[in-house]
Amino acid sequence: MPDTPLDDAEVHVLDAHSARRGRGAWLVGLVAVLVLAGAGAWVALTDPFAERAAVAVATPDPSNELGEAWSFETTEAGRATSFWTVPDDAPGGFAFVESAATSGQLGAQVTSPAGYAEMVSSAAVSLGMHKGGVRLACAAGGEGVQLFARFETGGRAPIDFFAAQGSGALEGIVPLPPGAESVRAGVRATGSATIDDVVLELVASTVAQPESRGVYSALSHGGTLVVARGSEPALFIMPPSVRLADGRTLPAGVGFDPAAGRLTIADGSAVPVETKLAWDGPQARVTTTWGAALDGATAVRVGRVVGPLADDAIGVSSVSAGFQRFDDDFSVSDAAWLTLGRTQDRLVLRVDEGVALTSSRRADGSIELRVEAPLVAGERLLTLQTSFTEERVRAVARRDAARRARQDGDLGAALAEVETILRDDPYDEDVLREAGQMRSELLAQMQQRLDAIDENLDDALFLASARRCREVLAECEAAAATFAGSSAEQRFAERADVVRTRAFELLEADRQRRAARLEAIAASLEEFGNFERLASEYRDTLDRWLAPTEGGSR
Repeated sequence: MPDTPLDDAEVHVLDAHSARRGRGAWLVGLVAVLVLAGAGAWVALTDPFAERAAVAVATPDPSNELGEAWSFETTEAGRATSFWTVPDDAPGGFAFVESAATSGQLGAQVTSPAGYAEMVSSAAVSLGMHKGGVRLACAAGGEGVQLFARFETGGRAPIDFFAAQGSGALEGIVPLPPGAESVRAGVRATGSATIDDVVLELVASTVAQPESRGVYSALSHGGTLVVARGSEPALFIMPPSVRLADGRTLPAGVGFDPAAGRLTIADGSAVPVETKLAWDGPQARVTTTWGAALDGATAVRVGRVVGPLADDAIGVSSVSAGFQRFDDDFSVSDAAWLTLGRTQDRLVLRVDEGVALTSSRRADGSIELRVEAPLVAGERLLTLQTSFTEERVRAVARRDAARRARQDGDLGAALAEVETILRDDPYDEDVLREAGQMRSELLAQMQQRLDAIDENLDDALFLASARRCREVLAECEAAAATFAGSSAEQRFAERADVVRTRAFELLEADRQRRAARLEAIAASLEEFGNFERLASEYRDTLDRWLAPTEGGSR
């Protein structure tokens, strides 16, 4: 049957721009009313449907929370264009035509979408005290149909849970994420497809339950991980996505089929990918396994920080810069891990070392985190830690050790302890603050010693004093011993190398001056004619004792 509807079929279009059209559409509506009035009179006189087979009337199941919206029909309550909405960020919507109907007169159809088409039910279904799951179903035909539930909590970012993907009779049950207040049905298509008879039903059974981890609970479903503190959502980690070399990408979750282990990407092809969650005590290991590599493509994992955690600074440890805290958007090219929240509600997310990490604040107040790395075959790992009792005890012990070492004058040991806290144990806010302050003070002391060494070296060189240079070298070695075991030790060792080099240059210049004077004396002795033997012995001594040896010393 052709995609173009019959002349007597009812056609409505729900697209990404229909909700944004200007008020000038009233003229089109007036013309449509006149046309329909004329058509009604023609029907009354000619009855063109008299010889056509009767069409089955679509009747909603009483348990279907979508009511009359379920089958895209036009009823006294409205049309499909009022029952369904295209989200603002979706590139395309659907047409409602006879050729897409499974029951009733109309079904939803999309042909060759630009990227993908999407719509969600306009009316949100309140979850109230419901503790079970949500069953979603639909009749699908064509390519890349995806059925999902969109859960909402107040004015915060919604979270989508995958229900089913494919063609034919699609069905799936999804769990309720913590704190969810309402749910909408959602359908997508990444290729030409038809959809009809959508069901959203609240059921007693569910496929997953949140697992408690310290003060947090975590729920994983369909490649999405949701972390909450009590009933307050805190962090979403969404399914994997891919950005192609030319910049094209589909949003996280679009086209991802966890059952089939594949992801439809922006050029319409698919790549094999699987996700797995495994708990090890308070740590969740989220493994993404890519089955193929794509030249120039980037594997992307998106997280969304919501609730109180989005109001705090984010701590990031990188290979090049160490630990930093960010209050605004940031981009780090070689991240190792990030920390969210404070002592009693801290979350730490570790990534494969050296990946790119960016942060951007959304209009709804949430923070979007993006972890990106070249798309190569193999595993990518995210580790989420939710409880830090042992780590906090260890951090306190390191803090106390740093205090003792500083009192004893062992500044290197003190600096090494606080640097370890900042790098490996940033889990107790008070300890972290003290460690940062102590590190700043110790580094200031280190810089004062370095500045004093540089000043004394300048004096030694100005006075051309080898003895003074040896004194400055001794200062470097003493400072290196004071800061032994820390990153500052190397700074003093490097400065000692500079002092040795400059001292050698000074001594070499002095040797050359003395040699020149003695050479002049030997030449004078030779001029007298009676002192040739003495002059020869003199030159022999100069050659043996004043010539530089290998390594630059004499």
